[in-house]
Amino acid sequence: MSDEAAGAARLREALAAIAECYEQLHSLTGEQVAFRVGAENRDAGYPFIEADGSGYRYLAFERGRECLRQETPDLDELLYWVMEGEVLTFVKHREQRTRPHDYRGDTRRRWFPERISLLRALRPEWGERAERETERILATYPYRD
Repeated sequence: MSDEAAGAARLREALAAIAECYEQLHSLTGEQVAFRVGAENRDAGYPFIEADGSGYRYLAFERGRECLRQETPDLDELLYWVMEGEVLTFVKHREQRTRPHDYRGDTRRRWFPERISLLRALRPEWGERAERETERILATYPYRD
């Protein structure tokens, strides 16, 4: 199989897996994602994916300049990057919409647990990974209430 054919096959596989993850996320939250990650570069900082025979690229461009590039041969790693970004956006927006008007604490207290919970519901190992990432973040940048 040529590198081009292998890349096209990987891209189809990745897009199908991403679509399945979006459906799971919708089932969990009852909400649809406005702009799904796909294979098209829409610029404006929207991420998209590419694939070739050696792996996957998670990219974004802003005003024609690359602002994000992550590469991996592992489909699950790509899926984590995509869904972690979507879940993070979702939980931050939900926290903002539901925040009590007199809340003055560190808003991460409200959305870190939901981020971990949603990622765990998508894939248990993603929740564990998000928990470790959160612990590292808080070790360096503790809550400030």
